[in-house]
Amino acid sequence: MFAWDTTTGLLPLDYTSAILAVGDPSGAEQAGLATDVVAYLPSRTAWQDLREHGTTQQLTIDHTCIPDQWGEALAQAPEGQLAPGTVAYTIEGTRHRAGT
Repeated sequence: MFAWDTTTGLLPLDYTSAILAVGDPSGAEQAGLATDVVAYLPSRTAWQDLREHGTTQQLTIDHTCIPDQWGEALAQAPEGQLAPGTVAYTIEGTRHRAGT
């Protein structure tokens, strides 16, 4: 999701499918995950436009942390809503795009 290449012949759906296959094996949060991933990747039309320019993207992660509000979110979550061991992370990074 954070590293993609429009010149490989893959489409955004290929990246989405790969992430969904391992990102939520239980399927419990798959709809939300799919929505997040689709919103992050370029649309199919934009992808085709970016392909003409050989566009690639990658992310350099600069910092990760558990949000200060995570404890509050855990306390407010109804029983069984979150799987044991679930943790939220905030990721800060620098996006790098290249192309012609």
